[in-house]
Amino acid sequence: MRRWCCLLGLLCLAFLAFPRAQESAQIAPTGGPAIDILSPDENSYISGPITISIKLIPANTPIDRLSFFADGKLVCTLEQLPYSCNWDSGPLLNAHVIRIVAALKNGQRVVKTIRTKNANVAERVDVHAVQVSVLVRDKSGNFVSGLKANDFKLREDNKPQQITAVADEDAPLDVVMALDISGSMSDAIPDLKQASRLFLTALRERDAVTVLGFNDNIFTVARRETNPQARSRALDRLAPWGGTALYDVISRGLGLLGHTVGRKGLVVFSDGDDQSSTAPPKMPSAICRRAMRRCTPSASAAARRRRI
Repeated sequence: MRRWCCLLGLLCLAFLAFPRAQESAQIAPTGGPAIDILSPDENSYISGPITISIKLIPANTPIDRLSFFADGKLVCTLEQLPYSCNWDSGPLLNAHVIRIVAALKNGQRVVKTIRTKNANVAERVDVHAVQVSVLVRDKSGNFVSGLKANDFKLREDNKPQQITAVADEDAPLDVVMALDISGSMSDAIPDLKQASRLFLTALRERDAVTVLGFNDNIFTVARRETNPQARSRALDRLAPWGGTALYDVISRGLGLLGHTVGRKGLVVFSDGDDQSSTAPPKMPSAICRRAMRRCTPSASAAARRRRI
């Protein structure tokens, strides 16, 4: 009888101790490396070509490789910076699952998963916003400002067109700045950073700037950034390596600007020696005509002499 009482007492102690051990495991901090997905954002809407960008926490975490999965399929494997992967998410605003797996040097794995949102649209509709530049002067030749949409009439093929918005000369800019960091730019990288910073200081805080770095690949350094300090800091991480995908980055930049309405422009700093593009040379001009309808390419002779 005493044996049964002793056994029951031990069982009761075991059951009482088990929940405490479970509770202790739940609140124990992990303290290990982590993955932060910089883009796309959690619960955002995405379509078309995008860049999946991540950072490791801490940044110096030693890894064997990073695997990028989109909707269950492996789309990129990286072993060194920059941790960015280009992926075409398709033409529709469907939900997507993006999963990043980091294989660490110590044999452990770190996993991060996010889900983008579904627009729940039953039909597909193509909408094109066309930008038309207008210069208005009075009879004395002075510029006229402050005009509204109802001050204009617009026709295309003699058919009236709806004017959705009018932006004056002081409207914010939407700029994509693409920086060539291929191996051929090794000697020019200091000049490249200086020239790009000089360009950024000429912009206002309300002007949005997307900074793309490109070599064999294209990755987003800053996405529609308006903070001047953040713009400048984004350039510090640039280092030269790889080939040059010039036509690809021009096509990507024009594609990004094609989704925006208002004053916009693409600025490219490069030595102009394309080596790695998958896009044909005529594709950028075709995308420009389709996305922006009006394209005015320009180049600086001084920049060409300095190979930036």
